[in-house]
Amino acid sequence: MGLPGLQQHAVALSLKQTQAVNSEDKLQTTLRPGAVGSSVKDIQAILSLMGYYTGPINGTYDQSTIAAVQQLQTEIGLTADGIVGPVTWQRILPSPTILNQPIQPATQPETENTAEPAPNIETTPIETAGNPPMLRLEDRGTDVQRLQNKLKGLNFYSGPIDGVFGEQTEAAVADFQRQFGLEVDGIVGAATWQRLLQ
Repeated sequence: MGLPGLQQHAVALSLKQTQAVNSEDKLQTTLRPGAVGSSVKDIQAILSLMGYYTGPINGTYDQSTIAAVQQLQTEIGLTADGIVGPVTWQRILPSPTILNQPIQPATQPETENTAEPAPNIETTPIETAGNPPMLRLEDRGTDVQRLQNKLKGLNFYSGPIDGVFGEQTEAAVADFQRQFGLEVDGIVGAATWQRLLQ
């Protein structure tokens, strides 16, 4: 779907939003890998407009759609399971009632775990504006996932978004530091976070 097709789908989606997207039906639709149809096109169009998705708006929940959903979930403080369930829908398309409620980060994935369990990742507190976490080799957790997403979005990192600060993540950090004139130590401290978040 080219730009005109994307714009047409976005307009159609805007009309749907006023009629049904914020309805209980949409918020109860769970999209997972392998799903197809108009709801998948909706999420692809939304993710594309938000800058997370660059693939075709084809209604197929493929790997690029999963990666975009995971990146969005990480950015908005949800469990990055790559599945669009009610909580993710509510955060993307909040109703007026939801907009007036405080945001609560998800503590559990939105779906049952029917696949093999994910590796046990010890999580560290999510970064706050005044207290960025220092990250280095062998650290694990959601802050590392966020770092990997940032580096991937800036084309410094091409590995998995797994929350494990391994050698590939360290090399990406060092490349980023080198390009932006920072101390090249492969450690993400305050100066590196500041540059990453600009």
